[in-house]
Amino acid sequence: PGQPQPKPLDFGRIGQLPESEFSGSLQIIQPTWVAPDLVPLHFNTSHFGQVPSWESAASSEGSFVSLFSPSFLLEAMPVLLVGIPFGLWFAWRRRSPLVLLLAWLATASAVPPILLDWGYRSTDFLRFFTASYCYAALLFGWLAGNLLCQSALHRRLLGGLLGACALVSPVGLGLIGLMPGTIERVKAIASTAQSLSQAAGQPAPAGPAVTDEIARHQSFERLAIATGDFLFPLTQGRDRAIVVVPTDQVPETKYFPEWMKMATLSRIQLPVGWHWQNSIYSAYYREAVTRLDARAITALGARWVIVSNLFQDKLPPEVSEALTDEKRFVPAARFRDGPYLMSVFMVRP
Repeated sequence: PGQPQPKPLDFGRIGQLPESEFSGSLQIIQPTWVAPDLVPLHFNTSHFGQVPSWESAASSEGSFVSLFSPSFLLEAMPVLLVGIPFGLWFAWRRRSPLVLLLAWLATASAVPPILLDWGYRSTDFLRFFTASYCYAALLFGWLAGNLLCQSALHRRLLGGLLGACALVSPVGLGLIGLMPGTIERVKAIASTAQSLSQAAGQPAPAGPAVTDEIARHQSFERLAIATGDFLFPLTQGRDRAIVVVPTDQVPETKYFPEWMKMATLSRIQLPVGWHWQNSIYSAYYREAVTRLDARAITALGARWVIVSNLFQDKLPPEVSEALTDEKRFVPAARFRDGPYLMSVFMVRP
């Protein structure tokens, strides 16, 4: 109280403001963090009989569905629930090394999501279902092929029916993608970080607000690519960068934040990854984003700072003040796309 406050940074004049327009001094604060439980793995006793679901998958919480729920059965049938039993029966009959290997891989890959719990990252176990699905699909196709090659008409019909079942998922996804408003709904979900369950009962967005949001997404992609075209030849993708975003978009966050797409579009390294909760990355990244803390930036090994009004209208006062310190940050490039700007600062060693 009583101290002069730094003026908000004008994104249109980043790197061109004289020092006289700023006041105050940088305060170095030692970030605090709690050591994470790196392997919170245990048997799935609290959700026994259930498996993780992508429906509201998040890094801090997740949803589970019953093994006998319609959503899981529709997703698993017929590949898993037909392919695996056929593979086990076929392996017992043939005793072929190839069949034994496929049946073992399909069965063993389905076990971790059912019997193990990995805390807030339990949805990661769904990747095992991907492997199980692939191996079971080979066995499923093997069964369909055997039936189609049989002379009996009813066996051929059964083989054709199994083949048609395998096409239900891609055909259904294709029809959903062709429905009006699907693309707009997906973009709206991505921009608001909603879960699928939250968006299920909402009507497809429409109107000027959606048009503005689509324009912002397009500007974000163009500016991120332009930033990457500038940085990548200098760094070859080896240097890390800090992206200054609102505090509710940095760890701890519930959903994967939109700005993390810059790691792909700009071909730069962002020192966060999936370490959202109680990790050294999230603790230091919060300090770096909210105040450009010197120790946090050094700990993260960041060489660049990226700011843009795509994420927020005004930068935090501590960030605005820190960026005027030429001993720490040097304006490197600025890119414009309509009303949106993206500026890159180099961190002095």
